[in-house]
Amino acid sequence: MTKFHVGVAVFSGCLLTFVGSALFLQVRHPLLPTSVLEVAYRTESGQQEDGEAYRRACTDLYYVFLPSADHHKWYVVDFDRQWVGIPCRPRPVLGVECANAETPSGVGIDFACKVGEWDWEFVKEGVTFSQDEFSCTIRRKL
Repeated sequence: MTKFHVGVAVFSGCLLTFVGSALFLQVRHPLLPTSVLEVAYRTESGQQEDGEAYRRACTDLYYVFLPSADHHKWYVVDFDRQWVGIPCRPRPVLGVECANAETPSGVGIDFACKVGEWDWEFVKEGVTFSQDEFSCTIRRKL
């Protein structure tokens, strides 16, 4: 094999990797763990827990996972628009949690379910939202 053929093979491999990565980011929205948020919540049974925070790649959307929550375990927060939503449950792809490509932001909590009223308040430090006995506080680490 000549140097030319080796060069073409290496270039082709790099090009395929780049195109594959670009398509993955277009079709799937990877969620990357982030430490810029602190998540605490109280379940309907009154138990205090810590949640996990993720940032959707290439955006300012934050996904919050509440493992012990009784109903919705995933929420999405957009601090710029002061919006909280309930997304479709992210799915793992190659070991990475990925947001649903069709509706990555989900449905606003005020439209998500009409059982009970949601309250939410955005402040400079973060957001608090609640429904009935459930509450969640997300604080930005400054």
